[in-house]
Amino acid sequence: MQATAKPRDSIAFSVSVLTHPGGAERMVSVMANYWATRGKSISVVSLDDPSEPVFYYFDPSTRFSRLHASSKSSSLVQAVARNLRRVRRLRAALRRADPDIVISVLTEMNVLTLLASVGLGIPVIVAEQTVAGVAPIRRVWDRLRIWTYRLAFRIVLPYESAVHHFSPALRERIRVIPNPVQKQPVLATPSAARAAFRLIAVGRLAPEKNFDLLIRAFQRIALRRPDWTLTIYGEGPERHRLEGLRAELQLSDRISLPGSVTNVPEKLADADLLVFSSLFEAFPMALCEAMAAGLPVVATRCPGGIVDIVREGIDGLLVPPGDPVALAEALDSLMADALLRARFGARAVEVTERFALEKVMDRWDAIMMDPKPDK
Repeated sequence: MQATAKPRDSIAFSVSVLTHPGGAERMVSVMANYWATRGKSISVVSLDDPSEPVFYYFDPSTRFSRLHASSKSSSLVQAVARNLRRVRRLRAALRRADPDIVISVLTEMNVLTLLASVGLGIPVIVAEQTVAGVAPIRRVWDRLRIWTYRLAFRIVLPYESAVHHFSPALRERIRVIPNPVQKQPVLATPSAARAAFRLIAVGRLAPEKNFDLLIRAFQRIALRRPDWTLTIYGEGPERHRLEGLRAELQLSDRISLPGSVTNVPEKLADADLLVFSSLFEAFPMALCEAMAAGLPVVATRCPGGIVDIVREGIDGLLVPPGDPVALAEALDSLMADALLRARFGARAVEVTERFALEKVMDRWDAIMMDPKPDK
C-alpha cells in the first residue's frame, strides 16, 4: 500500500542574503508570506548580518536565523574553512528550526544546504534562479552542484528549457515551476499629450544586465525623443562605469541612476515603458511585476525565461541580446506610438493570470506532498 503523504506545515527557507533587492529574495518573501497567511510555520535561514535590515517585507510570524557568515575569503584555504563553518552553522540552524521541509534558493546556498542537511532526515528542495549553462558559476561550485543535487528531494527550475542542462539522472527529480506573480495596482493610461515620458529599467548594476548597451541604445534615439528620459533602478559594481559612460555620451540630464528603491509600485506608476537589456535572465520578478502593473515591455530574447513571459507583439517587443541598434529601434517604435503602448500594457496585466500566485503555489504544495524523495 502506498504511504499517505504527510502534510508539511513547517517550512524553512535557506537563502544567502535578505538585504538585497534581488529576484530570488523577492521570490522567497512572496512564497513565505503566502504560506504564513495560510497558517504554516515559516523560518528563514540566511548567511547575512542580522544588524542589517531585511529588504523585502515578511509576515510578522516569520522566524529568522541570520548567521552572520557572508564575509568573503582572500584565499582558497580560507574559502574552504569559511564554507565548512557555514555548513556547520546551517546544520545547527536547521536543527533548531526543525522544519518538515527546506526550500533553498540559488546554487551556492543550495550546495551548502544539501551538505548541512545530510543525516537530518529533512527533505530539501533546491530552487535554481540562474540560467543553467549561461550564467557564470565558479567551476568548484558547478562540480559540487553536480554531486550534491543527487541529495535533493526535488530540483525546481523556473522555465522548461533549463531542464536540458541537467544530467538524465537528475531530471527525474526536476519540476518546472515559474515564479509566482502577484496582482499590482494597474496604471492609468497616460495621456499622449504629456510633456515628459519615462523609460525605466530595473536590475543590479552588473555586467549581465547589459546596461551599458541600454545607455548606448538610448543615446541613438535621445535627440529624436527629447521628451523621454531613462531611469535605471538598482545598485551594483558597474555603477562607476555606467556613470562614466553617461557623462561621456553627454546624457547626464537624460539618464538617472538613483539606486535601489523599496517603493517599486510608485516608480511603476510614474513610468511609461519598461526595458530589459539583459544578456541572460532566469525568470525576472521585476519584469513580471511591471507587466502586472500594465507596463509595456521591450526586452532581449536572451537565454532564460524572458521568452516565456513576454509575448512578442502582444504585450511587448523582443530583440536580439547585444544589439544596440535593434534595441534602439524597438524602443523608438513604442515611444512614437502611445496607442501601441496602451494596447501592450492592457495585455501585459495577463501575466497575473498566466503565472498567478495561487496557481503557482498549488504546484509547490503538490510537490511538497510527495510521501518520500525519489531514490
